Amino acid sequence: GLHVNISLMQDGRNIFKDIGTGSSSIADSFIAGILDRISEITAFLNPLPNSYERFGEFEAPKYISWSHQNRSQLIRIPAAVGEKTRMELRSPDPSLNPYLAFALIISAGLDGIEEGAVLHAPVDEDLYTADESIIEKLVSLPEDLATALEMAEKSDFVKCIVGQELLSKYIAVKRTEISDFADAVDKASYYRNKYFNII
Repeated sequence: GLHVNISLMQDGRNIFKDIGTGSSSIADSFIAGILDRISEITAFLNPLPNSYERFGEFEAPKYISWSHQNRSQLIRIPAAVGEKTRMELRSPDPSLNPYLAFALIISAGLDGIEEGAVLHAPVDEDLYTADESIIEKLVSLPEDLATALEMAEKSDFVKCIVGQELLSKYIAVKRTEISDFADAVDKASYYRNKYFNII
């Protein structure tokens, strides 16, 4: 994984320490904005077919949720104080383009602030072992790259941030990768040859 850690400053003060307490609607709305848009931007945060094999495994999230100090959540508020207080987005992986990914993540948070997005209650459960009665109430991240691309393609938000031309070209390239991956008999060799140039 490539976890993205973000702090939010207001008047020189880190306001993330007040997340979920009702004391900082701005910080809450920033996180809510990311949660609201995460499905639309996942194709840019997890851009390979292989990216989706990680969700729900290896301490990676599967559901759109948040909590304090809980590594099974999509967004975790680590145990930190003062200037080190932050949010941690745990779904991205190292195959992303950082410029596109960070632009989309930050813009989603800022949209949340502008729209006054409401942060729902934290899910204070270990989602790797939680009862089905809890899991069934949660929304999952896109299950594969094809689904994530469909969501990005339909997203006015994504079009606004990256532009229609870039989005169309990105989707075309990624759909070709999906087709090539599906046709590959040896998936491991496909990845080595495609992304690491190992013959």
